[in-house]
Amino acid sequence: MQTANKTADPKKYIREYMKARYAENPEQGATTSRINYYKRQGHLTKEETKKYGELSPYIAKAKKTLDTLKSQNQQTLEDFLFNYLEQLDAENL
Repeated sequence: MQTANKTADPKKYIREYMKARYAENPEQGATTSRINYYKRQGHLTKEETKKYGELSPYIAKAKKTLDTLKSQNQQTLEDFLFNYLEQLDAENL
């Protein structure tokens, strides 16, 4: 593969670098892309990304959904979370 000169066109260089990196390990590349998407959207912080790792996109989706529920109907959200936490406790006994 022919690589671009770093100084001639940085955008082209990084594009080719990321393309080659993705080709080596498509699964990891896709996960990294999803994590970066949610970081750019402001749904994840750097600390959350480190804490949750490859599960970060799912955490971001859950947070976004819970925020939407909260803005629509606070009581429904509280009921749902209360019932869900009860289920989790029953499963762990």
